Amino acid sequence: MIENKPKTAAVQAGGFVKMMRTPDILELLETSPLALVLAAVIALRARFRPGVSLKGLHPGEAFIGDHEKYGMTRQQYRTAIAFLKKHGFATIKSTTKGTIATLIGTRLFDVLSESGQPTEQPTANH
Repeated sequence: MIENKPKTAAVQAGGFVKMMRTPDILELLETSPLALVLAAVIALRARFRPGVSLKGLHPGEAFIGDHEKYGMTRQQYRTAIAFLKKHGFATIKSTTKGTIATLIGTRLFDVLSESGQPTEQPTANH
């Protein structure tokens, strides 16, 4: 018998997340790889549709806090949060529903892109 498991919110939502090819992302990978993992989790889980969700999330916001699901200890998770906040990559707020994170700008990921396609087409030389 095939078991029907519920899909995660990120899988059900579909859509695209653009990873930005910037010096910031490469430096983050070298300096604090777990902070990059957490940023990726935020990007993948971020609400990208307009309006407020039933869970109370606005576009660009994501619930985090289940650090075991992405291979972090509690201390690694806290350190990653502190790094993202300190360097202006994300905002974090605690609510009665859980911890909500929002990536600041598009230095690492673009989660609110409508099409998910590059804005510039590559030339024949690339």
